[in-house]
Amino acid sequence: FALEGGAGSASRCYHPRHLVLGGRAEAPPAFDYARAPDPAAPHVAMQYVQRSVLRNALALASALGWQLVRPRLWALCERHWWHLKDCRLPGNPLPMPYEAPYDTLFNLEDWNQAGAEDGAAAGPIQLAEEGEVRGLEARRLHLLPPSDGGGGAAGGSVEGDLVLPHGTSFDAAARFLRPRLGNASGGRRAVVELDVRSLLRFSPCGFDDEAAAARFQRRVVERLFRGQYSYCGEERNPHVDAMLANARAKHQPEEPLLMTRRNCTGQPANDFNKPKVDLGP
Repeated sequence: FALEGGAGSASRCYHPRHLVLGGRAEAPPAFDYARAPDPAAPHVAMQYVQRSVLRNALALASALGWQLVRPRLWALCERHWWHLKDCRLPGNPLPMPYEAPYDTLFNLEDWNQAGAEDGAAAGPIQLAEEGEVRGLEARRLHLLPPSDGGGGAAGGSVEGDLVLPHGTSFDAAARFLRPRLGNASGGRRAVVELDVRSLLRFSPCGFDDEAAAARFQRRVVERLFRGQYSYCGEERNPHVDAMLANARAKHQPEEPLLMTRRNCTGQPANDFNKPKVDLGP
């Protein structure tokens, strides 16, 4: 079950409105914090799309009982929670976007532990590699945009491609695909390809079957997607050096200031993420 193409990139940026400001000695009043650009914003926006696509790809693979072929993921920031400038470590001219290893975007310890449920060790989530399916004949699956149909499990084919309506659930899609992809049980491996737009057109409710939905939530979503990261760029924190120098002069601890008086972008529930961004799922 192969994911075709990348999840795209997001170029829009935003100006956070609620930033923690330092005192006059720590933050030059001429600096306009409310309009400070956030270089991490395009990266966070792209991660939101990629995580949603990957979640849906894993959900369809789970409904079919198949393996997902590892998709390529992209990043617009280095994974580092501090000392970033233009989303790069200083002195590292990393081209953007770059193809990101999975530990750039996810906590791989969670991935390796996922799969054990209900007290039984089912093993970690396994992704197939592209080389394992290279050369195999693949069927393409399309989900129509909302204007071309909606709801239900009825489907068909257009010029050899399989087609389902917008809003199809994962288990309904699996019921539609199994009789049309009989090679999976006949000694040959079957492959179905989807593009990113189709993966984002599945039902937002996910599964029709509540037990399947709960199982996927518990086994996959809660474990694989809980690791999210913070990005603390110099662009939004020009006052930090002065703040720390002032703390040292007053013999005050520096760590509490770093945890509460910086402006970072991310989801984890700590004080320095302003704004907090829930990347889902």
